[in-house]
Amino acid sequence: MQQLEENSFHLFVEGTVNDIPCRILIDTGASKTVFDRAYLQAHKDAIQLTESEKLSSGLGTNTMKSEKAFIENLAIGSMQLGSYEGAVLDLTHVNNSYNTLGLQPVHAILGNDILCRYQAVIDYKRGVLELDLPSIDR
Repeated sequence: MQQLEENSFHLFVEGTVNDIPCRILIDTGASKTVFDRAYLQAHKDAIQLTESEKLSSGLGTNTMKSEKAFIENLAIGSMQLGSYEGAVLDLTHVNNSYNTLGLQPVHAILGNDILCRYQAVIDYKRGVLELDLPSIDR
């Protein structure tokens, strides 16, 4: 948990995208998980971007062009989630704000698509995000 100012916090978790370290902001208000375009482009040998036909909403607009990336192996903390196709957005404005506050950049925003699928529980007292593997119907 990172305090931004008095009584204002952001929650982070460390992860990996195709074995590349990734700093992930937990956003319970985000419908989907998104990855920063600059972060992925810096690792373009390991991650391929493709243009998405859909426009993204949120982050102050509903006309933001987006791309998507196929991630062969996404891990959050020590939990391996496997392959994932995620949205890619330009998070420069977020990272500029973080830079102004002296904070490290964000590489991804963890949204409700993953939080719900893995039945996330955030324990604020312990500073822990717990995820459960979905059960397999038999």
